[in-house]
Amino acid sequence: MSRQEDGPTQRFHTRPAALWRQGMLSLSLGAGFAQLWRWAEGDVFAWPSTFLMMGIAAVMVLATFLLMPPMANRRHVWLFTTGGVRRRVSWSELRSVRMGRWYMTPSLRIETAGGAALWLPRDTMRLPQLHALAVQQLGPQHPLVQALETPLYRL
Repeated sequence: MSRQEDGPTQRFHTRPAALWRQGMLSLSLGAGFAQLWRWAEGDVFAWPSTFLMMGIAAVMVLATFLLMPPMANRRHVWLFTTGGVRRRVSWSELRSVRMGRWYMTPSLRIETAGGAALWLPRDTMRLPQLHALAVQQLGPQHPLVQALETPLYRL
């Protein structure tokens, strides 16, 4: 198939509030452990500047929101690996889906035919459009389609 036959690639951004929870928590934990390490080596313990961490977290949130959203077209879907990097897989490779937490965020854990775990945050915007595309590509009985139809409180 050519690129034109893939159809338009749609972007499904994760809500900024969910990204903020991930970014600020990971920065706070990292900075706290770094200070504990310095304290263990004999330095005085001093909590890092929260304003600096908030500024770095804001940059991380904007960069992730604008540059790394989950995406999909007729042939492929781009989802997050456990390490937070986007990976492109064919729709036909998606096998099973279950609810999980990925960096403190309720997410769908999607396993591929090769056994890799990919993640789709439930805080993703435009889930109805992703659901419609998944129905077209996978059919109504696929576990991903059924998970996208299920309200979050029932998972």
